[in-house]
Amino acid sequence: MSTPALPRPLWTLVTSFGLGNLADGVVALAIPLLASSLTSSPAQIAAATALLTLPLLICALPLGMLLDRQDRRVLALLAHTTRTGILLGLLLLAGAEQLTLLSLYVAAFLLGTATTLANSAAPTLVNHVVPKPLLEQAGARVTGVQTLATEFAGPALGGLLITLGQPVTLLAGTLLNLSAVLTLVRLRGVYRAATPLKSPLLKELHEGVRFLMHHDLLRTLVFMTAGMNICWSVWLALAPVRFGPHSEVGLSASLYGFVVAGLGIGGLAGALCVNGLTRRLGRRLTIALDLLGTLALISTPAFTTQPTLIFLSALAGGFGGTLWAVLVGALRQRLVPDALLGRVSSAWLMISWGVMPLSAALAGWLAEKQGVESVYWAGGLLALLLFIPFFRTLNEARLASGPG
Repeated sequence: MSTPALPRPLWTLVTSFGLGNLADGVVALAIPLLASSLTSSPAQIAAATALLTLPLLICALPLGMLLDRQDRRVLALLAHTTRTGILLGLLLLAGAEQLTLLSLYVAAFLLGTATTLANSAAPTLVNHVVPKPLLEQAGARVTGVQTLATEFAGPALGGLLITLGQPVTLLAGTLLNLSAVLTLVRLRGVYRAATPLKSPLLKELHEGVRFLMHHDLLRTLVFMTAGMNICWSVWLALAPVRFGPHSEVGLSASLYGFVVAGLGIGGLAGALCVNGLTRRLGRRLTIALDLLGTLALISTPAFTTQPTLIFLSALAGGFGGTLWAVLVGALRQRLVPDALLGRVSSAWLMISWGVMPLSAALAGWLAEKQGVESVYWAGGLLALLLFIPFFRTLNEARLASGPG
């Protein structure tokens, strides 16, 4: 029996969010690199990454509540438009040679807030245009494009653009977000939750967190995701200090971008392989590949700055990360009622991604006190500890059926 074709509206979503995520990839590389051109302090450089992800911790839940109350397409358009305006403002500052560390910090936080809204909206919109039997297949396509854009094409493009100057990099991010807006407006219709809620705000927020925390399997997975995201946050926050253009190693900006792009190359390969690997290995062993990839990613910079080895470890981390994102994301969407999906997705983001600003800030502080290598070694230890809940809690039957 042939696999049913994915609906056309899905590809409109994929294109729009792919363009937005491409801009995210450029910005995620550009912000800490711009900070490293303004200061040599590891803590101050890491602070830029921390502020970019801080909204995941403090804004994810209220934004999820909005997604369950309002039209999700309209909110996604608002997010893309806001990012366009912020980057345009930064572009004007850079063009006037008035870009400061403070303005970079403010812009990073505002960009992170808009990105949190966009990323929270993406899975809720997919549920509107794809029937449940096709969610895993659609998730592989969406995650593949997002990973390619955010972690491969974005950083690689950002690395090249940095060599042309700050204004060119910011202009590219502005135009990409504008393109995301123009693509998403082509999607017609109303995209609200089936039963929009009108209960008190605190009660609505609590319901999303309660559902996630009372579901044993989802609770385990969200905390495992948080542990892996700590490793990724440390890697990204300290990469410019360890082997970036302004570090002692002094890789060129374009080579640095290519090394970081190993994340996306591996991620794209993971998106292409996830369905075949799941059929052959099962969900549990496929997920185990991500734990191994994360361990390689975070521990390699502890003992070497050799670009080839860093690239290969990033390749492994990106490959496993996409396997995890597709399988766990599809499982979450199967298990969560549509009326709760925005809040549960936001609670998931708050817990699993909200650790990133804290870990980035802590990593920068520890790097100044103990050295960058010691922070990467600590990340490797955390990656090893993630195997404990994997062996104790996750089994193939639960991952296939997802009982609470």
